Amino acid sequence: MLKLNSTTAAQAAANRLPNSTLLGVSWLHGRFSVVALQRGALGVAWTCPAPVQTAKELTVALREAMRRTSYQGTQVTLVLAHPEFVQHWVDVPAGKSSQLTKFLNRQVQQHKPFNGTAAWAFQLTAPTKAAGGALLHLLPMELYEGIVAACNDAGLHLATLTSHTEVMRAQLRHLPLRDDEITLLANPVGDTTSVLVVRGDGLPLIARSIQGTWKSDAGRVAVDLNRTLLYAQQQFGVAIASAWLSGPDIEDQLPALAGFFEVPLKAHPAPVGDYSWAEEALRLVGETPVNLISREHREAPARRAVLRLSAYSAVAFMALSVVLSGYVHYYFREESTAIKRLGALEQELQTRHHKLQDYFAEIARKDEFLQVARADRPDPIATWVLGSLSEALPLDLVVTNLTVLAETNQWRVTLGGSVQPVAVETDRNDVRRLTRQLARNLAQGPLGMEFDGDLASPLDATGHTVTAAASPTNSGVAAGTFNAWTTRLRDLAVAQPTKAREFILQGVMR
Repeated sequence: MLKLNSTTAAQAAANRLPNSTLLGVSWLHGRFSVVALQRGALGVAWTCPAPVQTAKELTVALREAMRRTSYQGTQVTLVLAHPEFVQHWVDVPAGKSSQLTKFLNRQVQQHKPFNGTAAWAFQLTAPTKAAGGALLHLLPMELYEGIVAACNDAGLHLATLTSHTEVMRAQLRHLPLRDDEITLLANPVGDTTSVLVVRGDGLPLIARSIQGTWKSDAGRVAVDLNRTLLYAQQQFGVAIASAWLSGPDIEDQLPALAGFFEVPLKAHPAPVGDYSWAEEALRLVGETPVNLISREHREAPARRAVLRLSAYSAVAFMALSVVLSGYVHYYFREESTAIKRLGALEQELQTRHHKLQDYFAEIARKDEFLQVARADRPDPIATWVLGSLSEALPLDLVVTNLTVLAETNQWRVTLGGSVQPVAVETDRNDVRRLTRQLARNLAQGPLGMEFDGDLASPLDATGHTVTAAASPTNSGVAAGTFNAWTTRLRDLAVAQPTKAREFILQGVMR
């Protein structure tokens, strides 16, 4: 199946730029170009007019690029082509993947073309006839650290550092190739020609750089390209169907070059120019397996952000602790003052409580006294009646019986008594007189009694006036002596009949 431009979801994803803010940089044999990506949209592009050869010059170029493009982000992705940045293919024996890194590290130490430590990355290639293969990308550590330092000095963070051959591999999306079809890609970069033998699905076979270009020495470049084709066919046992050449005015140069090759030569349809490399660098972020930036360095911004967040959190926590400590101290001081104040109030309340207890005890004693007094107090009406009766009763009368009965709108009163014993004779008129006086007093008093009928007390049983009999002692005892008087009074009381001395009054009281 052919891979046609803008016809599959995979190709659309490959053409799509990341929705982020990035600075794409191409640094190809001293040629420095940038394209700014602002939130997924391509911005201003700029190319440095002077060659950039050293890391110090790279710092100056990056700062100028940020100024010219108004770039406000920090992330940078860089495509590099440098004389000391080389690719080397090695055989990979069958074995565990855990041992692959150790094996490749030994291969790096053996095949690096420079002295010192190497920064390197690898990608697996199509298998050969005998074993598997891997393509090593080797860069001197000094140059690697210089590039990283240059980005840091410019206030940028280098997220991706990859080879220019990765851009060539990414441009396969522009070619109508089958996934299993093998092709050769050639592109002039500076004074060299970069060559990549790759399968249609993007799996590489060989990558190398050839000195010169077809503009300067077409015959020599064609010989090296043919040697690369023969080596790939022998090593991998595959047939290469075509060769795609890129560069300015390639259409005009194809006829002159076609005579040197046994495979068809075609012009690569991908855009060419300084900005195309930088733009392709933007699409490689997170997609390319060749990234010389270590994972630790890539995650450094996130770690710094976490550290900043942790520091801010620690400062905020300390500030909160100080504020909380001050509040607790203030609250403790206020509570201590409140406790002292409440303690004094407690003493005052206890004193008041004791006083109130004494007061209520006194009230209880008085209430008990009143309860006792009220329990023994006679009925007020009876007291009122007896009081009025005592005021109205003559001194010579004695009340022995008093009956008060409640009727409708009045009280029925029956009053009975007798005349006190005296030393003189008492007749019925005396009883009547005393009785009438009592009735009159009661009628005129506060009781307002009304008596009906004859007010005379009944006489004795015979209807005669009671008279006192002469005592035999009257002549024998002197009248002025006490013994004689008491003896005479006793004799009169005994001799005088009882019925003649009694009276009964009946009336009403409203």
